[in-house]
Amino acid sequence: MDKNLDALFAIVPAGKAKKVFFALRETDIKHAIAFKAKGTAAKHWLEIFSISPEKDFVLSFAQHKITSTALEKISKTLDMQNPGHGISFTVPMSGVSGLRTFAYFASLEEIPEKSELTSSVEVEEKIMNYEYDVIFTVVNQGHSDEVVLAAKEAGAGGGTVLSAHGIGDSETAKFFGIIIQPEKDVVVTLVPSAIRKKVMLAIRENAGLSKKGKGISFSMPVNSVVGLPTLETEK
Repeated sequence: MDKNLDALFAIVPAGKAKKVFFALRETDIKHAIAFKAKGTAAKHWLEIFSISPEKDFVLSFAQHKITSTALEKISKTLDMQNPGHGISFTVPMSGVSGLRTFAYFASLEEIPEKSELTSSVEVEEKIMNYEYDVIFTVVNQGHSDEVVLAAKEAGAGGGTVLSAHGIGDSETAKFFGIIIQPEKDVVVTLVPSAIRKKVMLAIRENAGLSKKGKGISFSMPVNSVVGLPTLETEK
């Protein structure tokens, strides 16, 4: 049993979430959740790559040892080798709270014993060099355009906006440990690691995140990605 878990993301054209679910089930990943979202790439990129501005954002979790296979399956199922069919990537998880949560994320039939996750086998620590990072920015609803503009001016190609629609006034949603009220937007931006700091600084300074209560921004390394076109810098 692999004790290392990944979060797996797929951003695909609206209506394609079911195809992602099918591909995940083919690789024994049983749990996923889909969000309605909208893309924010510039209009000319939408035209060049035939990208629909309406998106399905799918989030799932799995043991690291199977996520590469899952990415390949998603890429093949949605024809991601061709532009405009979506992207999918994974992020290593630093930890989960409790054995029951681990079993759920790892799609295990039974809750494992603690001893199974504390193997005596020595794990070699490695310094990983990641090519991409994913930036999550949580802002008041209606301010996502400011985040997207700031990110683009710093070199990002675009992003995906998730809105907390369909949640009652007395309820909250929890996304990566952050309590998000219904009036919040989550902007997801995938960027080369080399410009991550520059993009996050631009978001903080130009999208008002430095103001109290305006929002927060954080990033995580991406260890695998499929469906991402190589874009030359616009001249």
